[in-house]
Amino acid sequence: MKLFHGFILIIILTSFISQISNSEMKFNLICNTCRGIFGFIQKSNFVLQQKFLTFVIEEICILGKMFPGPVCDGAVKEMAPSVFQSLVKHLFDPDLICPKINLCPEIYQDIDIDQLVNDILKDKPKTEEIKPTKNKTFQLLHVSDIHTDIEYKEGSNSNCGYPLCCRDESPKTEKFTPAGKWGSYADCDIPNETFKQFVRFVKENFKPEFGVWTGDNTSHDIWHQSVNGNLENSKEITSSFQENLDFKIFPVIGNHESFPVNVYDFLSNREVYFDSSLAEMWKKWIGDDAIKSFQSDAYYSSFNEKLNLKIIGLNCQACNPENWYLLRDPTDPGKMLEWLRNELYTAENKKERVYILTHISPGNCLDTWAKIYTAIIDRFSHIIRGQFAGHTHGDNYTAFRDSITNKVNNVLFMPGSLTTYSRRNPSFRIYEIDTETLLPVDYIDYRLDLAKWNNMTDVENIQWDLAYTFSKEYNLPDATYESYDKLTEMLRTDEETVKKYSHNESSGTVNYSPKENEGINITFYCGTFPTESLQNQCSGRHKGKLDQYLDFIRGSWKHKK
Repeated sequence: MKLFHGFILIIILTSFISQISNSEMKFNLICNTCRGIFGFIQKSNFVLQQKFLTFVIEEICILGKMFPGPVCDGAVKEMAPSVFQSLVKHLFDPDLICPKINLCPEIYQDIDIDQLVNDILKDKPKTEEIKPTKNKTFQLLHVSDIHTDIEYKEGSNSNCGYPLCCRDESPKTEKFTPAGKWGSYADCDIPNETFKQFVRFVKENFKPEFGVWTGDNTSHDIWHQSVNGNLENSKEITSSFQENLDFKIFPVIGNHESFPVNVYDFLSNREVYFDSSLAEMWKKWIGDDAIKSFQSDAYYSSFNEKLNLKIIGLNCQACNPENWYLLRDPTDPGKMLEWLRNELYTAENKKERVYILTHISPGNCLDTWAKIYTAIIDRFSHIIRGQFAGHTHGDNYTAFRDSITNKVNNVLFMPGSLTTYSRRNPSFRIYEIDTETLLPVDYIDYRLDLAKWNNMTDVENIQWDLAYTFSKEYNLPDATYESYDKLTEMLRTDEETVKKYSHNESSGTVNYSPKENEGINITFYCGTFPTESLQNQCSGRHKGKLDQYLDFIRGSWKHKK
């Protein structure tokens, strides 16, 4: 009703103002009236409307059998406020709507993304390709998507029909399958004891210079979580690392750390408690200087003087398509890309090398954000010696290419997940890093064979197997950019390589079987491109209707004139 009354008031006041003879004064009065009314509407609570929308979406979820009733009820109630608030603030923004109905001058101007990309690349230096010397190396640990579940229970139903099973509360079904002791090939996360075994295994077998931990710590019970519950999960994992391992681990947040899942607001003070709590947990690793920026928007940079290495940790919620707060404005949330560009300029001037950590790779991000990020990587590829991510739970990589030569000039590495979700063996990765250049020379993937260990009784300690060494697995000399250029081409043309890659992508649980007369499946090849639009162009896919609609609501990147 407030919106209806607002439009009536605009009509009445416009009629009154039209009697004024001074055209400039008339226009200003009409504009100010419009801005005042929509500003009032934007600040209104809309409590009843929000409850009605929540009810409708929940009923659609239940009747459409998207999820069981309790999941629909909990998840929709958690998500609805962020969706509704973002839509209200975006659709009733006076600076947007009043110019659109010709009652005010334009406030915003669309950003020309192609021009911005050209601006980023205009001073790209000409540099020779850097190759590792291989004279001396050190180890780097990479673990991602841990997803511990403190409520995991051996013997419970792992095939319960919920988004997360293997719990006491998991309903029994006709296809009842008991959860294994160390994990399950199902929609289940790992028991806390399996994570502790991972920490013990690392402690006993490796001496990394440092580690990277690329997010997603909490379990997948997204319909009944809380901000404190999620933080407690991250705190337990952090404490286990810090009490047992004598090297630093550089972390970033994933989309599951936030509450609700995927939701993070860059335009308010909503995340202050969340950011400050994590900053306090991780201060021992990332340092006091990094805490300042982390407390603002959960991204940071930390410097390793011994290696002359700047480690940059990004907040993936800035590009997450499922972060509903971005419906309000997708334009460089938290000004993180602007900050990243400045950090890289500083590193370039100081002749520092850089590692970039994130949770979601750009190919799974909002496309405009990914295009700009890709341009930044191209511009500074000569000082960026590695990128590390996770999120997909699959063993993947992203190849970045030189805008002039089209050769691979940077790689983003994604190991498999530590969690079994969904239907995977737990895995992690150890890189061999060239000490002189800080480029990865090779890496080894380690994998827990669940089928073997779940069938063994009275086992005190479990062991991760050496699953494969990158260079040997793909018959390449090393893990340099040139090797990744060759691997990417083999994923397009060589069926045997695709079979190996598919098997490793699933952490050893799926074997690729090509369909007769369909040729090589280029899904994995297309997945190496750094933006969604390039991936779709490669595979011939198109965006779904819902994604197109959400893109329309978010609108283009813009700035105030």
